[in-house]
Amino acid sequence: MMQFESNRLDELVDGDEGLKTEFLNLYMATFEKVITDCKTAFEKNDQKLWHDAIHELKGSSMNLGFNDMANYCKNIEYYAGDPNEKVNFIAELEKNFVQLKDTFQNKN
Repeated sequence: MMQFESNRLDELVDGDEGLKTEFLNLYMATFEKVITDCKTAFEKNDQKLWHDAIHELKGSSMNLGFNDMANYCKNIEYYAGDPNEKVNFIAELEKNFVQLKDTFQNKN
């Protein structure tokens, strides 16, 4: 399981819990959209959509300091091998999305 450390996010919001919640909500909305886009990319065998979606999540993850997710995205954004392997990547994204929600809902 990936770690979702909030140290970078805490630095960005400088104690403003409302802003932190807003950033997390935006990140989770982006994450959810990326999962949907990845599923569509897989179904349509659309490598550009795959790359663009993963790249978006990588950037959002880097901005908030979620380095494990950013590194995972970096490793899969250009993946062009066995299309069925993407099913595993999507499942991993979904698992980590649930973990992220659980992590931050339990802290609030």
